Amino acid sequence: MARFLFVVPPFVGHINPTISVGDTLAARGHAVAWVGTADPLARLLPREAQRFLLDRADEDQLFPGLRSRFQSVRGFQNLKLMWDEVFIPMARLMLPGVLAAAERYRPDVLVSDQQTIAGALAARRLGLRWATSATTPADRVRALEAFPKVLAWTEERLADLQREVGLDPVSVPEDSPSLVLSFTTEALAGVDARTDRQYRYVGPALGRRPDETAFPWDKLRSVPKVLVSLGTLNAERGGPFFERIKQALADLPIQVILVAPESFGPFPENFIVQPWVPQLKLLPAVDLLLSHAGSNTVCEALALALPVVVVPITDGQPVVAQQVADSGCGLRLSFKRSNSGAIRTAVERALTEPGFRAAAARIRESFEVAGGAPRAADLLESLAADQVC
Repeated sequence: MARFLFVVPPFVGHINPTISVGDTLAARGHAVAWVGTADPLARLLPREAQRFLLDRADEDQLFPGLRSRFQSVRGFQNLKLMWDEVFIPMARLMLPGVLAAAERYRPDVLVSDQQTIAGALAARRLGLRWATSATTPADRVRALEAFPKVLAWTEERLADLQREVGLDPVSVPEDSPSLVLSFTTEALAGVDARTDRQYRYVGPALGRRPDETAFPWDKLRSVPKVLVSLGTLNAERGGPFFERIKQALADLPIQVILVAPESFGPFPENFIVQPWVPQLKLLPAVDLLLSHAGSNTVCEALALALPVVVVPITDGQPVVAQQVADSGCGLRLSFKRSNSGAIRTAVERALTEPGFRAAAARIRESFEVAGGAPRAADLLESLAADQVC
């Protein structure tokens, strides 16, 4: 039996794949635990799961005022904000707790999310075998290729951070040199697929995932249904976009399930609005996903051969959005510039033109071949036995 410790950020889409992989490892007799903040781990993990909860309880404590600042920045400044006020500070805040958890738990393998740099730093500090959980195929270097000044700035900040904790700087400290689990496939990644030996494309991890989030299932109607979600950090900044969504879809013969704060109302009669939804349970009941191009959410939809409309906002989302468009699985819109007419047209096309669903079915087949959570567990077991090559 081996021991695996997952280090995760407070982002739902980054935690979810680790739950499926962890469940697979536990079913094989291994010990599994997580390190992260109380919310959303308390809401997402199985009740029996071992967890090491960090002192700072939620995103607002980790990133005070971040949501409001997201409202006013775009492009270059948006990317800089993510690194300057999310990823780098999160590494500093989490590192003491991750080190303490790892020293107490003594894992054979530490699995660090690509955005939870504290996990990578802790593994190197303690000399542990470690792997990277890559929930988006857009690694930092490729995501920032169009912004060379931001890329150079992140390299400097990450080098400073490594020196600060007593480590010699490496160029991509978030990526394990032994194993990077990419929860997509080369069929979807296309030209963005990495060929480095440690990158393994396992497809989305969609195994058993307990989720007790309440949802009004009795309100679902027998009409085409569209799930609209902008992800963990973006809902608060979605006000103007949600207004366009309401204008675009209010009079269509469809039902819209919108993940958003109810304070953005009032909403049309054909809308169900919830701050959270049990996404994996809900997706089989809908006909289309409209999202921020978060890789985990997009892959969950494509695993059901659902077409998608994507409106990328920040970080690696533009890369994922372009992969969706290039693969024919859906349509790409601008989060800032697309008006209600463009949104309406995209939704109507994605619901009615069969080519999008056919392309999504092809990607679904690639997911099935890749192996998902069982394949990821195989690779982690091999790493624990020092056999990954």
